[in-house]
Parts: sequence; structure tokens; C-alpha cells
Amino acid sequence: MKVTIHWNRIFGLLLAIIVVLIAIICFKLINKSNQFDHQDIGQCDMHEAQEIIDNLCELYSLGQVTGSQCSSLCNNNATIKLAQCLSLSDSKIVLLMSMNTSSYVVLKSKRRYFDRQYTDLLFHDPIVSIPSALKTFYDIINSTLEGHMGSSITNLTHEHLIRRLFRHDRIENSVILLEKFDDVIVKYNDYYEHNLALSLTTELNTLFSLMTQHEFLLSNYYRSKHELMPKILGWCGHTYLTEHLTPLNHPMIEEQLYSDTWIPKAWLTNRLLQLVDSFDNELHAPLHLCDFQLSNLGISENGNIKLLDSDMAYFDRLIPLYPPDKCRKHSDCSYFDCSGYCDKRTRRCHLKRRINNNLQVLCDKILTKLLKSETIPLRLHDVLLSYVKKCSSPPGRYKRSNELKVGASSRLLRLMQVMLDGELRSANITSTKFCMADESVERFEIERIVDKRYRNNQLEYLIKWRGYPDSQNTWEPSSNIEGEQEADLLAEYEAFNKHQQQKIMNSGSRPAMNTQSPNKRRNDEMINSGLKKRPLGVGNNMQSVHTPTGFERGFEAEKVLGATDSAGELMLLVKWRQSDEADLVPARIVNMRCPSLVIDFYEQHSFWKRLPTLNQST
Repeated sequence: MKVTIHWNRIFGLLLAIIVVLIAIICFKLINKSNQFDHQDIGQCDMHEAQEIIDNLCELYSLGQVTGSQCSSLCNNNATIKLAQCLSLSDSKIVLLMSMNTSSYVVLKSKRRYFDRQYTDLLFHDPIVSIPSALKTFYDIINSTLEGHMGSSITNLTHEHLIRRLFRHDRIENSVILLEKFDDVIVKYNDYYEHNLALSLTTELNTLFSLMTQHEFLLSNYYRSKHELMPKILGWCGHTYLTEHLTPLNHPMIEEQLYSDTWIPKAWLTNRLLQLVDSFDNELHAPLHLCDFQLSNLGISENGNIKLLDSDMAYFDRLIPLYPPDKCRKHSDCSYFDCSGYCDKRTRRCHLKRRINNNLQVLCDKILTKLLKSETIPLRLHDVLLSYVKKCSSPPGRYKRSNELKVGASSRLLRLMQVMLDGELRSANITSTKFCMADESVERFEIERIVDKRYRNNQLEYLIKWRGYPDSQNTWEPSSNIEGEQEADLLAEYEAFNKHQQQKIMNSGSRPAMNTQSPNKRRNDEMINSGLKKRPLGVGNNMQSVHTPTGFERGFEAEKVLGATDSAGELMLLVKWRQSDEADLVPARIVNMRCPSLVIDFYEQHSFWKRLPTLNQST
């Protein structure tokens, strides 16, 4: 009997077996790899990272450093353990720490070790005078804030300043937090206790090592702005713990952002515009992001986009624009994304003067790549692309220079926000939800505390909810104000009230009655033709300038792109047939001039609110 061997079938079977084996090996390798490998931004050695933690814990056991998280890091039953080394260099350490099987935090510092070059010691020997030591510490705080944030940012007293920088429940020596500095002098001027002096020396040295780090100082000073900065969870020695943020260059996020799906792109664009707007207007001075890229931004669990790495973020007039003796081109005067200006006649740079702005860099580096022509809906296509183009390469005073980018207009930011807000509302996506998150859960987050009152002998606060208009502010009992961030907002509100009352008492005058809160009055002043301006005191000219709308220029309305509220009046964003531009026009005018376009807009965007049922209306 003759046996026929089918070599093709055997070869095919062997090939299939090899493919299956390769797939199994790859699957195991992927599962063994850590989910945070994408964050590795340098050579990281786990042994060396653990050595840094061990050295820190040894100093803690010797009483040379302290901190609210030292016991969690260093005790035998430590609850915070090293999970992965993310970055390890002479200028920065970033370590991923596990709190349990599914929860992570990040350990950071700009130095590997505490006081290896005598940079972390404010006092080399135990202090001999408590009042003198605290006075030295407060003076250093003031000079440090001036160097990192600019001068005259606040008129806070010593007591309020230390509370602004460091949470009271994370300070071990209560003497640092006495209500009045004069009380310290009275109580401790002629009193000395050796153990207290040793403990205070250790804590002041620890706090000094932290506040000389720009990223810690920025995040902790503005910890009430938790939608912008990572939360500081505590510290140990020269290291501090922050919440874990997923970088926006994470492969899972990039896969959605650079797909053909429109809504994730619209969501991220809108959030980035909000972030830029907040850094320009919500802090004591504009914050310039001189290294603006997705890897330096992160997303929190509740969908907030935050500044992940702020080492190259500088306030107004503090950008390190260090020019050469003579400049030949504008780039000689620039610092990464922060463009300087070279005077070609004198060959000198304009010192500490930025020509472009965050919005221009956002459009030029990110939005031009994110908002691809083929993924934008036709109803927005031409207008949105024209806005991004104008934003990335805005016209300016320096028309003869092809290499110089100038600042983009905040008007473009407002117009793009109105368009994208309408898109997200029509898709039932709120501003605090990311498309990867669970969209079935509605989240309520306190933005600020507006006012307070006593009702039926119970203290209540008027709450402004993030993502909701002022008309939906609600009175909530004080017992509902809980949690770390809410406590910070409450402390900030009470400190502001106390400061205002003190000013009134000092002036001896009675304030004029005004039922509006300070924040509400300031917001009303910032509204001009539907476009929010920079808050008072930041340097903007607040005079109202009327910009003629398309109707006044004889244009014909083509479509309504979005809707927003301006000082209590509904404004519609109208695209003109004879132009690529769009204007905010009062709805009452659009309703009369082109009612059919308004009807079409509302038919495409379901902005209807569900009425309460009989059972809910009690």
C-alpha cells in the first residue's frame, strides 16, 4: 500500500503551531510588563530607587527628617511601597508607589538624597531661640515666593502664609501654627525646651527642603485649584507624594485621540482650552507653559486635565529668557516654547518679555495635529479649521518676521469653546467626563464657596458647582463640606472674609450694601460682549470695545454653531456666508433676523431638560 505524504498540509500545520506558540509567548510578556511602562522617561533602576527610599527612612529613624507620610513609607507595616521607577536623574526623581493592589500614588523630588550638598538644611545646629528661628523661616518663605511666583502676590500675615503653604493637619509642631506671631514671642522668648527645639529644627529643615522645589511650591500653594494642579497628599523629608495622573501620551489615550472618532477629540480640545484659559486668568498672574506637550499633562480619575510636570511653568516676567550678549534672531531670545524678541537694530533681547502665549503654542503644537480635517464634522469643518490656523499663526505687529510667533487672541479661544461645548452637550458628554471613564455616573464637584448664612440655627454655604451655571448654585449644610479639597476651599473662603472684615475695621468705614459675592461681581465685570476677560489686577485693559457683528457689516447668516450665556443674556455663535469667521450675537437679534437657522440649531442639539415627575417635585 502506497502512502502519500501531503507536504503542503504538514508545512501548514507546523506554521500554525509556530504562530500559536509565538502568540502565547507575546501574551505572557505583555502581561508581565507593567501598565506604567509608557511613563519611563529615563534610565531607571529599581535597586537604586529602593536605595533612595531606604536612605530617607534611615534619616527618619534618626530624627533628621519628618513628614506626614514618613510612617506610611518607613514603618515595618508600611502601606506605601515602591511599585516602579519612572524617572531617576540628578535633577528629578519620580517613583510610582502602590497603596494597595489597585491604587497608586507618585513620590517626587528634585533631588535624590536629603542634604548631600547642604542644600536642604536651614539650621545646621539645633535652634536656640524659637521666635528667632520662626522669624527666619517666615522671611525665607517670603523671599522664596517672590522668586518663584513674583513679588507682591499677597498681603497675608505670617500665620495665614504658613497655612496657605502647608495644611495645618500635616504640621507636627503646633508652635508653627499659632494664631499670632506675637504670641510666639510672648510664650517662647524666655522659654527653652531641648526636645521641642530638636523637633522644631527637624521640621523646619524638612519644610525648607520642600518649599525650594518649584513644582511642590506651585501645587501646594494653589491646592484649592485642584482641577489644575496635582493633589499633594503629604511628604517625608525632601520627597512628596502626589495623586497619580495618567499622561495624555498614554497609548490607550492616544489610540482614541488619533482615531477617526470626533467626540474624544472635541472633549480633549475643549479641556485643553479650559486649562489654558485657567492658567491665564485664575491665578495671581498668568502662568506660562514653556514646555507645552501632552506628556507634561495628565488626566485624573474624575476626568480633570492637570499639569503633570510644572518644572518649566513660570509666572509673568519670571521666564528665564537668558539672552546672549548679542542676538541675531528671535530664537536666540527664546526659552523652548516661550518666544522672546530680538531687536534687530540693537541686537539686544527684550528681557523677560514673552511675545507668544499658551494659546498659540497649544494650537501650533497640539491642535493642528489633533484636529485632522477628515475627522471634523462638516457643520464645523471650515470654521474650526480657520480658527485653529489663525490661532497657531496669528497676525501681529511683527509682520516682517516669518520666524516669530505672536500671542493668539483670547477671542478665538471663546469662539472655539462655544462650538465645542455645543458638540459635547449634544453628545451628552459633560465637561468633567472623559470618554474612557464611566459616563453613567454623574459627578458633582465644588468649584468655590460663594456665600454663607444661618438657617434654622444651622450653618449653610452657597456652593458653585463645577460645570454648572450660577443659576444652579445651591445652599448646602456645613456638614456636607467634607474632604481635603473642600476643606481647603472653605478655609480660603473664610480667610478672604476675615481679611475683608479686617480691612473694613481698619478703614473705619461701613461698606456699601451689595448682595453679590466678590466672585460674582468680579465675573460680571469680566464679561464683555460674551467674551470673558482677564480678572482685574492682572494687567488687562477692561474698557469695553464694541466689535461690529456680521449683521452690522451686511453679512448673511449661514448657520448657528453654538450657544452660551453672557451676563444673563443668551448669545448665539453665528457663521456668516461671506466669511470664514463667526460672531457671538444676542439671541433676540438672531431670532428676528433668521428664525429658521435657530430652529435648525435646536433641532440638531437636544438641550432639553427632563421635568421632574410628580413624586420628585415635592
